[in-house]
Formats: sequence, C-alpha cells, structure tokens
Amino acid sequence: MWTNISGAMSKTLLIAGLAVGLCSLTLNVLLGRALLAAFAELQYARIFPVEPPDGARSAGASAVTGTACIAMFGDSRVLMWGAGALGRECPVRNFGRGGFTSSQLLMQLQTVERPRTRWSIVQIGINDIHPIGALPDYKEAVLAGLHSNFAAVVGRLLQRSDFVIVSTIIPPGHVPLRRRLFWDPSTLAYVADVNQSIRLAARRDRIFLLDAAVLLKGSDGYLDPQYADSDFFLHINQRAYDVLNAAVLRILRSVPAETNTGPNNSTE
Repeated sequence: MWTNISGAMSKTLLIAGLAVGLCSLTLNVLLGRALLAAFAELQYARIFPVEPPDGARSAGASAVTGTACIAMFGDSRVLMWGAGALGRECPVRNFGRGGFTSSQLLMQLQTVERPRTRWSIVQIGINDIHPIGALPDYKEAVLAGLHSNFAAVVGRLLQRSDFVIVSTIIPPGHVPLRRRLFWDPSTLAYVADVNQSIRLAARRDRIFLLDAAVLLKGSDGYLDPQYADSDFFLHINQRAYDVLNAAVLRILRSVPAETNTGPNNSTE
C-alpha cells in the first residue's frame, strides 16, 4: 500500500516538476523575445533617429508620395492611423513613425523637407512619458523637454500648414504585469498635465484641438477597453481611429474652403 502511495506521489511530483519547467521555459522564451524586440527598437532609433532610409519604412506605414491637403505627424499612434473618412475628404500623407519621441519629431521637422499642406495633425508624447518609470532621476527633465518640444513642433507645423490640429495624448491602456516593474504610478498624472498645455496651445490662431484623451479614455483615466489594441497596451484599435476621424472631419468642415493663410501669417 505504502509503495503504491509513494509511487503515486512520485508521479505527481514528476508531473508538477515538468509543468513548472515547461512554464519556466515558456516564460523565458517570451521574455527573450520581448528583450530582443526592445533591443532592436532601441538600436533602430539610434541608427535612424529621424527617418528610415528609402525603401525601409516600417510595415504598415502609408505611402507618402503625391500631393495632399492633410499631413499627419507623430509616433506609432499616427503611423497606424488609417485615413479612412479623412482620405475621402482630401488626400492624406502620413509621416508617423513607431517609437517617435517629441525630440525626434522636432528633429524630423527641422531637418526633413516636407511639402506645404493646408492641414497638419500631430499626436506625440506618450513615448516621452512611458519610460519615466525606468528613468526616475530624469523625470523633470523629460517632462520639461516634452513641453518645450511640443511648443516648437507646433511652431514648425504652422510654418508649413495653414492650420494645425493638435491632439492631446491618448492615455495608455491598463499596464500589463510584465511592464509594471518599470512603470511610474503617476504616469496618468503626467499625461493629464501635458494635455492641459496642449489644450492651452489650441487657443492660438490657426490651431484646433482634437481632444483624443477625452474622446477615448475610460472612467478610471486609462484608455477605455473598447478602444484598446489587443496586441499592445499603448496602441488603439480601429474603432478608436473611427472616433478620431469623425472628430477631425468636424474640424475640417468648420473652416470654409476659401479660408486661407500664407506662410508669413504664422503665429509663432
């Protein structure tokens, strides 16, 4: 009898050990892939801080050839922003880039020639804020830099567009467990503070506000789950883009077609 019990216990322990080992192996593989992806993204940003070489744009990037009346600038939230109804209103060119920070966008606008458009749309800032948990000693410098860079970005866009639509920063989705170790619990407060500055910037002549944060956030301040991307908590889904496109269309249609300003009328 004891022999049978002992044998059963040994078998159970063996199965449990194999299960723990398999879970550990799976977790290590997932972490290894995540580290590899993070390392590749970091090196890509270091080697191509402003723009990838011709023929090497990120997958999903929209074509940037031809004339347009709307130019879109920003990070991956812009890169993934399909024109949809906007494209039926007038041609759109998307200059978004995955992983972009406000410093990189400003550098892009300072160094890369772009054709003049009637409208510019900008959504930037989350990639400045979300790494603060890993850089606590630089928190104040990061936030000050974001405020300064955003003002400079808007000034640059006013030089190359008749009108600029500034988007508030879309809040992140709920933070997955694997990211919480390097996540600052005050991130939502940082986003809210920068968004107040963006709203103030929209009070200037020729600037319109797209309050994406208000449109897409849930009752707890994070991204509303109905707008969350299933693959990455900082991204949004097509339903969210439909909401944003509808709001942008209302802005576009609020300005008479004959209204125009020249490049010398910038309110920088």
